[in-house]
Amino acid sequence: MKSILSEITKLRAGRPMIIDRKNSNRYRIIFSEENGTKTAYCFSVPIYDQKTRKLIDLRFHDNKGVWFFKGSNVQITISEAFLFKNHESSFQIAFSAGITSKTERVIFCDRLEVYPTLNGIMVKAPCSASMKEKITLSAERPFMEIRSNDKYFSLMSEEFKPFMTVSCIGTLDSKDNLIAPCEIGYQKNNDREFILTVCHDNPYGKYVLYEINLHEMKMFQDTTVESRNPGVNNAFGGAAYIGNTNAYGEQWLYSRPNFSVISEMSDKQIQKAILHLPIYGGSDTLLSAFHIESRFCSFGSNWNNKIPAARKLTDSFIENGYHHLDITNLVADTHNHFLTRSEGLILKTKVKENGFTAVSTGDSYYAPQILELSFR
Repeated sequence: MKSILSEITKLRAGRPMIIDRKNSNRYRIIFSEENGTKTAYCFSVPIYDQKTRKLIDLRFHDNKGVWFFKGSNVQITISEAFLFKNHESSFQIAFSAGITSKTERVIFCDRLEVYPTLNGIMVKAPCSASMKEKITLSAERPFMEIRSNDKYFSLMSEEFKPFMTVSCIGTLDSKDNLIAPCEIGYQKNNDREFILTVCHDNPYGKYVLYEINLHEMKMFQDTTVESRNPGVNNAFGGAAYIGNTNAYGEQWLYSRPNFSVISEMSDKQIQKAILHLPIYGGSDTLLSAFHIESRFCSFGSNWNNKIPAARKLTDSFIENGYHHLDITNLVADTHNHFLTRSEGLILKTKVKENGFTAVSTGDSYYAPQILELSFR
């Protein structure tokens, strides 16, 4: 994502961009429409700076030779390494190669590329099937609890709340097409320092993509479940490979909106609700969304104990790099058209085939999910 407004421009398809300046919610941006209605674009993570309340500028900045980036609740200072700091604590990231050049859009560590996200960085690192991308993570606080699997590594602030997360996106070929997942592992050097490794086993893979972010409350609580690893949960991973892959078998995405972060919408009459899921890669297979029989737990759900799908809700269509799903009947009351509590949905491929579509989850800060709400 180059900028917040550039993504919204894609979704608005030429409609005028008249911003409602009265909005004070960090997760949304509102536009006034010509027919008298309004449209709120609600992001899965905050898009405004916690302190200044300004829209996040996805660029690195040079202040008299000191390079930095400000996310939603982090300041990253770039010298020999990347220092992430907020009111809670700090940590440092060092890559195998030192920094070789800096621009507003990307910082290079030899052939490794670093891009800003809404609350951290996204890394594109050269990595063949015989290599491992190594990262040294040094935390300010000792003895932090760890949650991890092959998709993410988190240092925890509380039992169910991360302080920071390193999350895999996937493996790219020589033409930058996402062709497969990648995986992360770690070794603990001492009570503050960890060596993380990101790798893949695809013979056509040339790069790995992953995110490093500080945590903010999410608007979507979600997890993937997968047939090849039936006991694995993915509460903090930023990418879903819906469909079939060698690494995961069949994968589904469970998702539930958390409307407490957009409580100002509770008295608005919703005319339409469209969920926009950024596409990382894979095939052009469409998605089907289903209602859920009962509430799922984003921290405890896996393939073995997954909640069954109920009736079908809708199918997606693909345009401008997104899956678009009309979920009005899931999130809006049919009588009064107000936002209503929902158990969430399950996303599967529309046709069961040997392919996948890779999309961002609610944990992605590089390519956040967007809920578009048209209202009066």
